[in-house]
Amino acid sequence: MLGSLRLRVVTREDEFEALRRPWNAVLEKSPDRNVFLTWEWHFTWWKHYGQGKRLSILLVEDDKGIAAIAPLIHTRVGPRIFGVRVLRNMGYNTASYGGILLGPRDQESLALILSHLERETVRGKAVATISRERGSPRFVRSANGGGNTGSGDR
Repeated sequence: MLGSLRLRVVTREDEFEALRRPWNAVLEKSPDRNVFLTWEWHFTWWKHYGQGKRLSILLVEDDKGIAAIAPLIHTRVGPRIFGVRVLRNMGYNTASYGGILLGPRDQESLALILSHLERETVRGKAVATISRERGSPRFVRSANGGGNTGSGDR
């Protein structure tokens, strides 16, 4: 927990399906609005490409509701014996934009999400990749502590 924020991990499809309204409420308040951050796009992607993958949608919540969403999945890359588990963006292979949907408490939310990802990778559970394209300056500013607004993977 960080301040009054807490992180919850959604791993079941029925939980994901129930997020439609709150997800899109966060999107409405975000300056990073694009089709690749909508609940509809992610749920459709999951239905078509989710086989063999595990949901790991990170929700940052406070007393008012959802403050940020990191729509991630666990997948495996490489041969079974030597392969590696990867925690990555949902839609990594099909979206022009994507990544983390940040609401008004972006810095605090991102710190909580990155802390969770660090724990997942340190435990050896997975390698984490989050890619964000040029349409997401808020994510990049937050990841850099409010500084550089460049683009790319973080």
